[in-house]
Amino acid sequence: MRKIHGSRLCNSHAIYFLFLLVYCSGRDIITPEDCLNDGETLVSAGKNFQLGFFNPNGSSKIGRYVGIWYYLSKPRIIVWVANRDKPLPLSDSPSGVFAIKEDGKLKW
Repeated sequence: MRKIHGSRLCNSHAIYFLFLLVYCSGRDIITPEDCLNDGETLVSAGKNFQLGFFNPNGSSKIGRYVGIWYYLSKPRIIVWVANRDKPLPLSDSPSGVFAIKEDGKLKW
């Protein structure tokens, strides 16, 4: 795989990582009818990856991100971030929702 420069991740890379997650997932797929709420995670069947919302380095000042990281890695090793350029605003209660549109694009 080629190295990605900059902070944007094209849709083909996003679909590739989602394919990896779905292929390895204990919950087989995320369909347009499903969603992942902030506070929930999806762990791959092989227990290699985890998808969910996170704060970088545990910081509560930056915002919330949607990403994939190595499952049970300490410290957390992030391998992909969906909203790198636009973190979700912080709130008193988790309010993020990750889903896939009918056309296969991500929404949160």
